[in-house]
Amino acid sequence: TPGCPCPGSGMAGRRLLLLAPLALGLLGGAGGARRGVAAACRLDDKESESWGSLLSAERLDAWICSLLGSLMVGLSGVFPLLVIPLETGAALRSEAGAHRLKQLLSFALGGLLGNVFLHLLPEAWAYTRSAAQGGEGQSLQQQQLLGLWVIAGFFTFLGLEKMFLDGKEEEQPSQVSGYLNLLANTIDNFTHGLAVAASFLVSKKIGLLTTVAILLHEIPHEVGDFAILLRAGFDRRSAAKLQLSTALGGVLGS
Repeated sequence: TPGCPCPGSGMAGRRLLLLAPLALGLLGGAGGARRGVAAACRLDDKESESWGSLLSAERLDAWICSLLGSLMVGLSGVFPLLVIPLETGAALRSEAGAHRLKQLLSFALGGLLGNVFLHLLPEAWAYTRSAAQGGEGQSLQQQQLLGLWVIAGFFTFLGLEKMFLDGKEEEQPSQVSGYLNLLANTIDNFTHGLAVAASFLVSKKIGLLTTVAILLHEIPHEVGDFAILLRAGFDRRSAAKLQLSTALGGVLGS
């Protein structure tokens, strides 16, 4: 910025550089205007340093690895195409394929419930217990609050499904459950992207371990999601495209 005693050129610094002297000049005269210019220049320098640290070689390597890891997690959505036969797509949309659908969903549900009750909730409760500063009573309150959030999430999606479902019987299967499942899957992939990116910022080893762990968790998840989409009336090609579209959530998270 011409006339600025500092070399930075960040957008926030330029905006503050234009507005601060005017405002402080009206309030405090020339001295206020000079203080405004100095404050804008300091902010400009800090912004330039922050962008420089984000675009450093080490951080850029972590960014690339996290994006690749998130894409791998997102591309796991096509894994069900390898394990579900071609003729199964039409069978799952009929009542005759209900038994096959129950098998696929039971496999996915077992993996997800195991992840929730054996990993996520114990980890969250252990963290709240170690982070509690007010003793055992406050720790118990925080754990109860976590349980209430779990129940709130369950009833939120139950309410969404009941809100959009039509009470009339239709010959064609409703696709509402499929779209709700896609919404949940996109949010899930977004959190996976956050986890992968944070892990690669720590080290490549932790990032790779986290990516592999999420991939193992996603395999039963994606099989269940694919079966739900087929049951909702989507064909195999449309279901695969929609599954791949949820990978964008992971990329945004990373």
